[in-house]
Formats: sequence, structure tokens, C-alpha cells
Amino acid sequence: MKRLILCCLLLCLLLSAAWAEDYAGYTIDQGKLSQVYPINTHEAVVTTVARDGDDDPRARILWLKDGQIFRSLAYYPGGAVGSLSTARFLPLPDGSFKVAVAYHQSGRAESALYRFTLYDWVENGLQNPVPLPFEAYNFYFTGNYCLVPGDRTVGHLRLTVADLAGQTLFSGDLPDTEGCWGLYPYAIDDQVFVIESSAPDVDGLTTMRYVCVDHGAVRWQQTLPNYHHLYPDGQGGFIACRYLFDREPYNTNYLDHYDGNGRLLGSISLAGAKLVTHVQAVACAEEGGYILYGTAVARSRKVYTAFALTVDEQMRETGRDVRALSAAYGDYEPHLLQTPDGSVWLSTAQPVDMARLFPALIPFSKLPAYPEAIVLTLQ
Repeated sequence: MKRLILCCLLLCLLLSAAWAEDYAGYTIDQGKLSQVYPINTHEAVVTTVARDGDDDPRARILWLKDGQIFRSLAYYPGGAVGSLSTARFLPLPDGSFKVAVAYHQSGRAESALYRFTLYDWVENGLQNPVPLPFEAYNFYFTGNYCLVPGDRTVGHLRLTVADLAGQTLFSGDLPDTEGCWGLYPYAIDDQVFVIESSAPDVDGLTTMRYVCVDHGAVRWQQTLPNYHHLYPDGQGGFIACRYLFDREPYNTNYLDHYDGNGRLLGSISLAGAKLVTHVQAVACAEEGGYILYGTAVARSRKVYTAFALTVDEQMRETGRDVRALSAAYGDYEPHLLQTPDGSVWLSTAQPVDMARLFPALIPFSKLPAYPEAIVLTLQ
């Protein structure tokens, strides 16, 4: 019996070492991880800030290819508007990306709205500037478009849409949206967006107003549950995901499928046996149907996994792929991040003990298979 126990312990140690080794090519050891922007299956951009005690106080922007630094930019944090400290990264569906930098117009007060310029990141830095045709405190990038989904001071929903060439495609007030304020836009189809909004008849906790805008015109709007995310279904509709801790201390994921006119097509739930599960990405499968990506974690961390469930168009499970997460990161909540082309990355949280553990950013496909079965129920 003792020999069996020792063999089991040795196997666990070997597996942990193997999992940590698999992360080795994808750890980020330059500064403290700040922002993460996965681009495609092989590439990602991350921003870091200096750690306490670092000789070099500069922050960095790292362009990673297969876990290795391809290009980098360094800057001093807290710089003026227009410096790299305001940069954000916009992944494109074709696997490339743009860099957006915020500026104040000359002579304008620092509290004024920003103007934004898009750049390409080439070998000798940021080049090919394209000014965006709007002023805003913030904008969102979704699909191939830049959106400003609202101005809370006007009392109704106002939308501006621009393309990457800096041309305005639509800018104006949306009718019948009094009291709405746009919070977050989702691209459902080409120039079709669903905007999550506040409204007089929603509480912001359990319900929100969703407004579908098709080429600048409102197609539909309705009050729906407060979803965590909407994912396009490739047919002009979307799959909306939310999760509730209705089985304390465990939770259930609810996924609702809507068509392009906002009609509910069907609903399913997903839960794990004594596991906290979070569906964090939904991709269209090449053979039809969808892939539900998520994490399944036991509170004891004896189960610490990520999964990909393949389902058909009726949301019936047709395949399962469960991957092991490194036990070394067991104290942290894993996050799955989706690129515009549908691939998925695992991002670990910033470890507290940087002397022992660096944050990691690794494609789901590079994670090792989990050697045991876990109970996930889809119904």
C-alpha cells in the first residue's frame, strides 16, 4: 500500500512538472502583466509595468509569437496623452491588429474628449497613421469597425460607426431609445451590432436593454437578462451567456440562442458536479454547430481544468476536450480569452509571488490533456 501511495505521489509530481514545463515557453517575465490582447492562434500582445525594485522603470508593450517576443516597445508610464501609455490594441478577424493612441487636440483642456489615431506596428515602430473621425472618452472595436455606443448626457442612444480607413459610416441618434445609454456593443454580422444599454425599465443587475442596429437603423430592441457576453452564431443571430450561483457554492451556466430578429430559438444549461464552471467563449465549429469553451474548477483545486464542448445546432453535445491547468497556478482564477478568428487562449492571473511564478499566456490547444473524466451536464 505504501508503495502504491508513493507511486501515486510520484506520478502527481511528474504530471505537475510536465504541466509547468508546458507553460515554460509561454510565461511573461518582463515586468508585471497589465493588459492581454490575443490576436490569433499564434500571436498576442501584452502590456507590462515595472515591478518594485526593477532597475528599468519603463513599461513595455510586447508582441509575442508562439510565446516568444517578436517586437517590443518601451515607454515611461504616466506619460502625456498621445504617448504609448494611452495605446490600445485592436485584433482584426484576418489575424492582424491595429494600435490606437488617444490624443487631445492642440489647445484643448486635458478634460476634453479624445481624438484617436490608428497605426500599424511595423519593424521601425508605429506607422501609417489614420485619424478616426470622432471625439470620445472611449470607443470600442468590434469586427472591422470602431464604435462609440453612446453619450449619457443626451438622454437617448447615440451611435457613431467608423471603418478602419477613418471613414464615418453612421453617426446619429437612434429613434425610440429615450432614457437609454449605450454600454457595450457586440458585432453580430457585418455592420449589425447589438448594443447593451441601460434603460428606465431595467435594473442593471438582472436585466438590461439590448438594441440591435442594422446599418444605422434600429432592427429591434427588448429587455433581456443581464448577460455576461454575446457571441455571434455565424447566421446573423447570437448565443448569450450568463451564470448564476443558484446551487451554492456551485453555479449553473445558462446559454440562450437568439436569431437575427431577437427571437429566442432555444436555451440550455451547463453545470459541473461539485465544480465551479464558467463558459467564457463560444466559437462556430468548422463542421457546423458550436464550441463552448470554459473552465471547470473544484474549490479544493483537485480538479483544475479548461474544456471545449462541441455541440450541434440544437446544442446537443457531440464532443469533449478537457485540458489540464498547471497546479502551480491553483490559487488563481483562470481566464479564457477569444480572438476574432475564434481561437482561445488561457491567461493566468498575475501571481503575487513573482519570484516563484510568472504569469502565463498560452493557447488552449497547447494545454495538456486532462487524464481523468469530469462530470459536466448539458441540458
